Amino acid sequence: MLQNSKIGILIAIVSILCLSLTQKYINEDFEDHLKYYVGYFSIHTFGTLAKFLNQLKIVPEYSFMREFFNVFSIFPKNDIQQFVEPALTKNQNLKKMEHALAHALKLLKQCSLKLFNEIKSGQKDPSVFLYLGLERIKPNKKNLKKMDKKGQKEVQNQVFNGIKVRVYRPSEAKDSRLPLMIYSHGGAFFMGNPNFYDRFLSKIANETRIAIISINYRLAPEFPFPISINDCWRVVEHVLENWQQLDVDLSKLILGGDSAGGNIAMVLSKRLAKEIKVKPIFQILIYPWTQLAFPNLPSLHMYKTGLLEAIHHSYLKLWYLGFNQIDENIKELMDSNNHTLLLNETERQKMISYLDVNLIAEKYKKGKFYYKTFDLKNFSLINTGKLDENSVLVKNKDFAEKIKKLFAEEVSPALTSLEELKFQPKTYEIICEIDSLKDEGLILSERLRQAGVEVRLAFYDQCFHGMFKSMITYLISTPVLING
Repeated sequence: MLQNSKIGILIAIVSILCLSLTQKYINEDFEDHLKYYVGYFSIHTFGTLAKFLNQLKIVPEYSFMREFFNVFSIFPKNDIQQFVEPALTKNQNLKKMEHALAHALKLLKQCSLKLFNEIKSGQKDPSVFLYLGLERIKPNKKNLKKMDKKGQKEVQNQVFNGIKVRVYRPSEAKDSRLPLMIYSHGGAFFMGNPNFYDRFLSKIANETRIAIISINYRLAPEFPFPISINDCWRVVEHVLENWQQLDVDLSKLILGGDSAGGNIAMVLSKRLAKEIKVKPIFQILIYPWTQLAFPNLPSLHMYKTGLLEAIHHSYLKLWYLGFNQIDENIKELMDSNNHTLLLNETERQKMISYLDVNLIAEKYKKGKFYYKTFDLKNFSLINTGKLDENSVLVKNKDFAEKIKKLFAEEVSPALTSLEELKFQPKTYEIICEIDSLKDEGLILSERLRQAGVEVRLAFYDQCFHGMFKSMITYLISTPVLING
């Protein structure tokens, strides 16, 4: 049975790779689309493979995708082997997949290398693939050595309040009290770790002369909401209690995060302001995932086959709530938007105001046909009518309460009033065009302004979710702001 499964897996891998390669020419309206589709190809190939393996009950989808991103993360090859191989030996299911994965990676590299060289010959910037790890196909050893010498001297793995963290300080730092950024990584709450961000955070720490604490919070669905938030909060509490020993300046505290990490940063910022009466000097939100409740926004429809959809959005949300096995009925319930019928009329009106597409400035809509298409199709943020009596949301009250958490501010920090948004600090936000999260990010920036929060927005028209080149360029261009 196992041998047949392996044969089936290998056949599936080859088929998926071939199909994904032909799909790279779909959606030609993407600007700078070749860059996008190198990432699209690799992530979607393994996203499809993860679903296949999950159906064969060889390995859970979320677990396989974690390992894929570990393999394709940004640290050098030797570090990849040290990090991944122990994980494979510990996980019996993943060990079964080692042989099949090796074949898949070989095929993937061959196909990706062709596209990668096309981009390089067109004098495109290959550094945009750092997050996906595709630069590892042809690593620039000279740059790696330079980065290692410059940025890795002051990096320590520590444990704060029982939570693993990685602490970065500028090499040869002379300041005894450095500004501090507490960083929460992205990964849709189910994957990611500080290793993904090593080179980036080292560079930022050195270029901006700040200390950085990167949190290795526990991941869903094994550790569902609110565990990730609580882990990060425990790190914040440790910093508040031990800032003198850490040699940091609490008056120059910064919170930051990308994607799901941006969500966490917002939750922590408000909690600091309301409970501790400490307000960070600013927060950095990099294409933040600020609401998990609503699937009907123009950019979510336009880019629903984008990089974030290698794994279905509904799965990501349900994993965060702790559902590790998701049947088609539950997925269909989320896709149909029927969970919004859990809201009463007052709640519905509030939510509509929180995600008003009219708040998006025209300059971000100009030339983007999908806004008109969205209006013509008359998509509704919230469904009308009542829940069917046979719906699981009616029959299973515990399940319904769990789903309704998606509308809560600690899960979806953008879904709150202007009065509550006032607790957010000065905000630097990075938004990309080719990103299903584009609209909610732009709406958030405008609502923060309405709440009286100072917002600086960097919008990248040719970038997509996961492009860290933008992050580094933007952050190291503002050291004066960071250092007061």
